[in-house]
This record gives sequence, structure tokens and C-alpha cells, in this order.
Amino acid sequence: MGPGWVVAAAFVGPGTVTTATLAGAGFGYALAWALVLAVAVTFVLQEAAARVALATGRPLAGVLLDALSPRARVAVAALLVGGIGLGNAAFQAGNLAGASLGLGLLLPAPTWLWAVAIADLAFLALWFGRPRWVERIMVGLVGLMGLCFLLTLTLARVDWGAALAGSLVPTMPHGAELLVVALVGTTVVPYNLFLHAALARRRGWGPGDMGPMRRDAATGILAGGAISLAIVLTSAATLRGASVASGADMARQLDPLLGPLASGAFAVGLFAAGFSSAITAPLAAGYVLGQVLGGSEDERTARFRVVWAGVLLVGLLPVLAGVQAVPLIVAAQALNGLLLPLVAVLVVRAAGAADMGPLRSRGPAAAMAWASVAVAALLGLMLLARTVLGR
Repeated sequence: MGPGWVVAAAFVGPGTVTTATLAGAGFGYALAWALVLAVAVTFVLQEAAARVALATGRPLAGVLLDALSPRARVAVAALLVGGIGLGNAAFQAGNLAGASLGLGLLLPAPTWLWAVAIADLAFLALWFGRPRWVERIMVGLVGLMGLCFLLTLTLARVDWGAALAGSLVPTMPHGAELLVVALVGTTVVPYNLFLHAALARRRGWGPGDMGPMRRDAATGILAGGAISLAIVLTSAATLRGASVASGADMARQLDPLLGPLASGAFAVGLFAAGFSSAITAPLAAGYVLGQVLGGSEDERTARFRVVWAGVLLVGLLPVLAGVQAVPLIVAAQALNGLLLPLVAVLVVRAAGAADMGPLRSRGPAAAMAWASVAVAALLGLMLLARTVLGR
């Protein structure tokens, strides 16, 4: 279980759990196709990013920036530093709040208290933990949650015909537009492209390791997508039409498997999703900003540690101040909407460059990559319209 599994642990966070639950409860199986599309786009873009890094032997950000003119390079570097730095801090607030909500279902306590405890655990994991240990912690926690949902899926009364149709035939029920955007937006995340590329290089992979890289990316991303889809299907089977306003409401979808233990199991799962993402967001910010500002991916450097510690702190402050995480996440989505198409274009352009040699994207692979860019651009426009124009 390598970098692809870490990417899966990164995008299966509290936002994904909540959005997938709301999609199933509000619209049944009708929005499952959005997750299928999101997983496909995620794999195409993540594979391209990792392939560029392994083929060139260089940090991804350096490759992307060097292909630009000096003026464009400065502008894009500023967008990456500001967008990913501030965006990750905003998402970090949501991660801490989501993990705190999970613990609060088990042991009621002020949200700020749990947030401080979770931030401390994340700090210790990043400071003292070896990178492989951190990866295993994240994958293990999310795997535990995924197992609960997948087992519940076998016991819930799922309409498999409707589930298959909802997964393969795109439909847009009235009022579902924002949930579709959210389902795709919580899966296709710009900073994961840099995280995946950095972890693949740190693993020692090179141009001759494209097979293992692709297999790892495919299995990890498919597993993360399966967990997200299982949440949609279980909530569609158990919560369709019900009011979902709290963690206890969302926990009811595990009733077929766990009965009175459902709330506790969901609490552990929500904590797992939040804590794994609370580690990933600062780690990814360290990689991206380290590459952009100094070309370094070394987790031991002071600059790298200052970046991830800053993301941890800035993400914690709004929770301590009692600020709701939702406005922060909305702001982060606006930055995501701006960065995602830009980063997707740069990655796909680099993957098709002549200096990639035999690893250059061609034919059907190139067509799929540019189709993914089109989806990313559409998502970006929808996110910006939602957050900036209020539509």
C-alpha cells in the first residue's frame, strides 16, 4: 500500500463522509454517477502527475513552473503558495471539526478541547513519525471506516438495479447541482497531485517503475472511491428522505450492521476520516510550498516543518474561536475552483511534452487526460459560481 492509498486516505475526509451521506439521503442512488466520474478523473490526473515526476526525476512543482515563461511562472507560483497554503488551512479547520464531532459522539466534550487534542496528535505524528508510519496510520484508519460501510452495504436493503443505473447513467435531479459539485470536488483535489508525485519519488520509484505506480494508484484510488460510493448507497438504502442534521442522524445508516453500536462505530469512522485528513493537509502543503519556494521535498528541513506546523495552527485557530467550519470550507472550495483547472492543465501539458520520451501521453491516454481537464474546468467554474456569485 503506497502513495495511491495515501491519496485515498486524503480525499476520504469528513467532507466526503457528510456529502456522500447527504447525496444518498436526499437523492437516493441518482448521484452515484458523480462519484464514478470523480474517481475516474482522479486516477487519470494522479497517474499523470506521478508519471511526470518519475520520468523527470524532479519535484512536480519545479517541472510545471519551468515550462512557463518567467512572468507566468511568478504568477502561478503565487497562486500555488496562496491557494494551497490558505486552502489547506481552511480545509484543516474542517478536518479538525469533523474529527472532533466524531469523538464528541463517543465522549461529549467541548469541540475546542477535542480539536486541540487531535491537532496535538497530528503534530506528534508528523514530527516524530517516520513517513511510512504516517502513511500506515492514515490508510489503517480510513480502511477501518471503509470496512464498516462495505459490510453494512451487504446487509442493507440496497436496490442494486437502481444503484447500477445511478452509477452509470448521469442524471441531475432538481436541487442536486451543488451536491454533484461537492461530490466531485471532495475527490479531485489539487494538492493531492503534488502529494502523490512527492511520495512516489520518495519511495524510490523511477522511470522503470510505471507499472507498480499505476497498480498502486489504481487500487488505492478505487478503494477510496468504493468507500465513498458505499456511503452513498448505504445512506440511500437506510436514510432516503430522512432528515440528516447531525452526526447521530448520519450514524443511523450503520444500523443494519451494528444496531445500537452504530453511533459509536460511525463516531470512530468520522474521527478516522478527520484525523487522516488532518495529517494529510499539512503534509501536502509542506510538499507543495517546499517545492515552489526551495525545490525541496525533505520532510526534515525547517522550512517543511514550519509550513505544516503553520497549516495546523491556522486550521486550529478558527475552531478555538468558535468559528463555524462551513464558511472556511466554502472559501477553500473557491480557491479549489481556481486552482484545479490550472493545475490540471499544467500537469496534462507536462505529461504530453516531448521531453517525456516514451512515457509521453499519446493517443487515447492523451484524449482521456484532456477530457479530465475539461471536467476539472467545468467543476472549477461551478465552484466559483457557487461561492463568488452565490449561484
